[in-house]
Amino acid sequence: NGYYRPMEWTPVEVGLSSDLKEPFAGSVSLTAQQDGLNTLTVSQAFVLMPDVSLPISFVTKFAFGASACDVTIRDDRGRVRDRIVRNLWDYSPQQRMLHAVQEQDLLLGLVGSTSFGLMRLPKETACTSARGPGQVFVGPKLARNVPWDWTGFAGLDLLILSDPDWSLLKPQQVRAICEWVSNGGALLLVLGRHPLPQDSPLRDSIPFLIGEPRQVEISPDAMNEWGLDSSRSQTVTGWQLSLKPGMPIAGGVESETVPLCGTGPVGFGRVAVVAFDPTQFGDSQVGRTAAFWTKQIVA
Repeated sequence: NGYYRPMEWTPVEVGLSSDLKEPFAGSVSLTAQQDGLNTLTVSQAFVLMPDVSLPISFVTKFAFGASACDVTIRDDRGRVRDRIVRNLWDYSPQQRMLHAVQEQDLLLGLVGSTSFGLMRLPKETACTSARGPGQVFVGPKLARNVPWDWTGFAGLDLLILSDPDWSLLKPQQVRAICEWVSNGGALLLVLGRHPLPQDSPLRDSIPFLIGEPRQVEISPDAMNEWGLDSSRSQTVTGWQLSLKPGMPIAGGVESETVPLCGTGPVGFGRVAVVAFDPTQFGDSQVGRTAAFWTKQIVA
């Protein structure tokens, strides 16, 4: 959604199309200022078929206040066929393509459902850390635009996979997420109506085994811990979680029968799992969504 951390790896999508009658083979290069002294150029070869658009995924770096980036297309002989300069910065906030996220801010990447107050977090919460007070930013991303390389997630403090349609994610994208987590990233996985595929690499990269869905009653203590209204009973359909053998668990909340969520280490990173769709709480909890998500993020 245009958020980036200056001089940190950032994903960029470039879309190519043409009205040529024959296939076109060449390369596309993206050049941008990465700091006060250096520019960074990344390139990728491609073959463009007639009347078929082609998305190209890059990972690059932008300096704070980078004014523009240069996109150059060359044919297979290295001749420049097209060049476009995209302005990235404008003194008017409404015109800026990029929004710099500072060290004291919290940047959440979001793939999947935006419901149950996730998009209201920037207005209803703030970030406090040893670096001082900061803002919270939520950057939604379509499944088809999720990076294919783990470096594309490097600028995030947390990636939220909120019940995405897993059929829209390529195996390479899921493996990139797993690699990023193993290298020190933080993932919040929300399991809802879309079952996580049995062959998904994520099943090997989370601290829990996922069983069959069943109806469970949430205890008042669990509701209170999440900052929700516990004055009425709540039953939800959730996925059964069980801790993998030998896996230490950092924290979790259980219903009367099965765990509903938990957190555990994966490599150098961490994964939190919410085993149900929180939209099942209904309108009665709308005013408490920020407390619920804050609990999951802090975990």
